[in-house]
Amino acid sequence: MKARLAETFGPTVLIHGERWQAFPGPRRLLGAEAVPLLPAHKMDRLHAIARATLEGELNAELLLPLPLDEARERLKRLPGIGDFSADLLIPRGAGAPDWLPLHEPRLGRAIALAYGVDRPPSAEEIAVLAERWRPCRTWVCLLLRAWLEEKTHEIAGRSFVTAGP
Repeated sequence: MKARLAETFGPTVLIHGERWQAFPGPRRLLGAEAVPLLPAHKMDRLHAIARATLEGELNAELLLPLPLDEARERLKRLPGIGDFSADLLIPRGAGAPDWLPLHEPRLGRAIALAYGVDRPPSAEEIAVLAERWRPCRTWVCLLLRAWLEEKTHEIAGRSFVTAGP
């Protein structure tokens, strides 16, 4: 059975009488030597991100005042953060309610399913379509991705991170 970061290293929190595993903080992540089924190079990246967080390189106060493209490029300087991860971190770390994560492949699949088209749209097609979602593109994308997961369960059971009892 696949070990998950939250289940293995995260603290237990009580929410409305139910126990949930929270994602571990950076100090706990630095203390983790290995996670079953997580390759060593990904563990190294996880440690680098935890260190960057503790050293102040990765925090909302640093990202919030920056133009979004600059915040995205700053994130991509961190080990293991590429286009995909940066696109998903920007809404949370830089407080961007109108960000469009064009490097999130599930977004295209969600749009195809929601709009009843045969193929996922290209990044350019998504950008044109998403103009209608302004000023809340981040939230529309989040809802589409959550809806896709509810319909397909394509990432359930595959993720190293989970929440729930």
